[in-house]
Formats: sequence, C-alpha cells, structure tokens
Amino acid sequence: MVHKQHDTRSRNIDGLVLAVDAGATHTRTAVANIGGRVFGKSLVGPANSYAVGELRALENLEDGIWQALRRAGVRASQISVAVIGTAGVDYDGSGAARITHSLRCELPKTQILVKADALIALEGALSGDPGVVIVCGTGSIVLGKDSSGKLAKVGGWGPLMGDEASAQWVSREALRRAALAADGTGPATSLVRCLLNRYKLHCFDRIIDAVYKHPMTPAELGALAPMVSSAAEQGDEVARDIFRVGAEALASQAAQAAARLELEPVKVSYQGSMFHTGTLLLKPLRSRLHSLAPQARLIAPAFSPLAGAFLLALRAKGINHLESLDLFQRGCHA
Repeated sequence: MVHKQHDTRSRNIDGLVLAVDAGATHTRTAVANIGGRVFGKSLVGPANSYAVGELRALENLEDGIWQALRRAGVRASQISVAVIGTAGVDYDGSGAARITHSLRCELPKTQILVKADALIALEGALSGDPGVVIVCGTGSIVLGKDSSGKLAKVGGWGPLMGDEASAQWVSREALRRAALAADGTGPATSLVRCLLNRYKLHCFDRIIDAVYKHPMTPAELGALAPMVSSAAEQGDEVARDIFRVGAEALASQAAQAAARLELEPVKVSYQGSMFHTGTLLLKPLRSRLHSLAPQARLIAPAFSPLAGAFLLALRAKGINHLESLDLFQRGCHA
C-alpha cells in the first residue's frame, strides 16, 4: 500500500500532481507542480497486470508512488490530481475501478484518473494535438485522435494475436525463424548461433528446454530483441526481414487509424523502446506509411508518455501550460 508521509519537508506548493507511466517492463512515476518542476520521481518494476498479474502490478504501482512521494518530501494529501496510464483500461474508463479503489484510501483527497497507456503516449508524442501514435515496446498498439477528441485504436491485441514489431514479437519471430533454419526449411541465419550462445547450448535441439521449461514473462521474452537487432545491424537478412515485416504491419495500422478518423494530412509519431533500434524499424515504417498514406508525416515524439500523463493532469485542473512540459521532461531525465 502507499504509505502516508510522517517526516516530510515543509513545502508551500499549490497544485501538486502525480504522473505515472505503468509499463510492462518498468513503471515511471513523477511528482511535480503545475509549472512542470519535478520534486520526486521513481522507477520500479512493471505495473501492467497482463505482464505480471493484478496483485503484483498494484504492488509495484503503489511502491512507485510511495517512492516518488518520499523523494519529493510531500504528503499524499498534497496531491490534487493523479493520472495513471496503464494497460487493461479502455478508453471509456472501463477497467479503471480496481486501480482507483486500490489507491483511494491512501490518496483520499486526490482526483485519480486512470487512463489507457496508449493515450498518455499519444498525448505526449503529439503535445496533445490530433494525430496518430505508434507505441512499440514490450507490446505494440496504434492510437489516433481527431480534433474533437474521438479516438481510434488499431492493433493492441496482445502476444497471441498481435503485438507486431514489439520486443516480444521480434523475439518470438527470431526463435521461430531460427528453428526453421535449424530444420533446413528456412534460410540460414546467424540467429541460430546467437541463440546457442545466449542459452549456452551446443545443440539447437536443446533450445526447447531453455524456452519452455520455465515460462517466460513478456519482459523476459522481449529481452531477446536486442540480440536480434544486433544481428540485423551486422547484416543478417533474416533478422532484418523480421524488422521489415513488423514495421510494415505498424504502418498499415497507423494508416488505418488515420483513415477511420478521416485525418488528412496527419501527423504520425511513435513511442516505445523498440524505436531505439533507429532505422531498422523507422526506415521500412516510413517507406510503407508513405505508400499507404501519402499525406502522413512521420515525426519524432515531442514528449514521453510520462509527460503525456502530466499533460492530462494539467487538463484535469483546467490548465493548458504546454510550456510546463519542457521543464517536466527535463526534470524527469535529470
């Protein structure tokens, strides 16, 4: 549970807000004022119930909030608005009640807003403007918004039905294509050797034990993705094709979101750890997007999902201080 503060520094601060980005790998939390000054922040484990289960997700969420409050030296009662972006929450607010209830006893005076993780990513990437965001980290999803606030979601079906180009998907594709190469039914690839080295095996047949003996969490499976990107950067055509196929799927989803909302021209941005691979993902994404939606403009994200949560907190207070986002983001990265 979130612990109440007893020994805190005195602060004459009005309008403190709490922003949370509850991911499948990490949970980022920040306490700031409406001007964007960050007083405390934390980084803890995943608070995505699909990744680690509901109980552990709530424990990590509350631990991250407690740490940020403690480092800020403020009491929970000083927080006026808290915005939490997480998976499992729909855009009509369904799925938010369990989190709100869990936090209510410890944040009794706080307006608690639980939002979809893709929504805070969209708000941050485009500074609140209409457009489309492609979120691609442990999982993947595409979300668009028009000028009236209407939303359109494409993808986001999870690891069994989608998550194209995500860390999980890239890792699973690497395992599948390496198995095809080992069988001789697919093209040769250095991924076979990479996986043997990764799991300290002498024979690829033994990889079944490594993969299936202890079921991997989404984050553990996704941890193979850097190995795949490294192989791609070194010229492995199979690894490069994995990124191409994933990127083209994301481009199709982004074009579909824009079409549903009749956004033309449209700004398309992106968020998530898989875009740290740079041109491996962005080059085929840009090319495919241009062919499907020539009026689309792919742009780098303006701000992080955590800053998107902060922006939604400001809006909840009736404030539109976009200049506060710069200070907030710098404070989060300091």
